[in-house]
Amino acid sequence: MSRPLETWDSAARPPRAVEELRELWSHRGLVVALVVRNVKVRYKRSVLGVAWSMLSPAGTMAILSLVFSRVFAETAPGYPAYLLPALLLWMFFSQSTASVAAE
Repeated sequence: MSRPLETWDSAARPPRAVEELRELWSHRGLVVALVVRNVKVRYKRSVLGVAWSMLSPAGTMAILSLVFSRVFAETAPGYPAYLLPALLLWMFFSQSTASVAAE
């Protein structure tokens, strides 16, 4: 008795995000090399270097949470927990658009 032929169904592909992650993983050496190059170029003449990327949002969050914690104390307890994700998203958006506009 013969076995039936297996068919390949192109509609049964994994989600597009999974395919993209697999492709990225297969070229991880190139991605790492490009990231390292960009970090070196961006912070070549900086005194604080990569630490500035962490200190800037942390400093902004500290100042804004000190100022606005008293204003929003009754309506938003734990205001810094709301502030940090919003600041990170805003800084990512503003730096991305600024770098795209500069090129």
